[in-house]
Amino acid sequence: MKRILVIIVLAAGLFSLSSCSNKALEFNNKMVEIQSKLTPMFTEYGKKMENIGDKPLSTIVPDAKALMTNVDKSISDINALEAPADGANFKKSMLAQLEYLKKFCSNTIKMADEKLPDEEKITLASEVMNAGNELEKLESATEQAQKDFAKKNNFKLQSKN
Repeated sequence: MKRILVIIVLAAGLFSLSSCSNKALEFNNKMVEIQSKLTPMFTEYGKKMENIGDKPLSTIVPDAKALMTNVDKSISDINALEAPADGANFKKSMLAQLEYLKKFCSNTIKMADEKLPDEEKITLASEVMNAGNELEKLESATEQAQKDFAKKNNFKLQSKN
């Protein structure tokens, strides 16, 4: 009888470990899904920014607002996710990255305001010009947090390249 009880306890323990791992993988996959929806939008927006040329910045304000709306939705979706105990850093990193994207869009919208003083436009333009470097750092931090999370939960990340 004692032997059966030990087997049941071990089986229950293994089941709880595997369900914990499944929750971690599910959390990871939801985070990736949310981010994946934004990637093509942000890429398209970046192309428009690069090709603006002599056109007024106000021509891409509708695109910036649309992207910002989608970023806000992604932030809400991530905030609604229940992170496993060891997923808090991954979630925090992803949210920091999205908040920065939101700030980038907001700065672009502000810069297009003709009433904005030149000094403020210069400050915002500097931030927008340096956005690539900052975004790269945030993406690296998110990627590392995701790798750490996967390692702690014994699953491998797959590249979609």
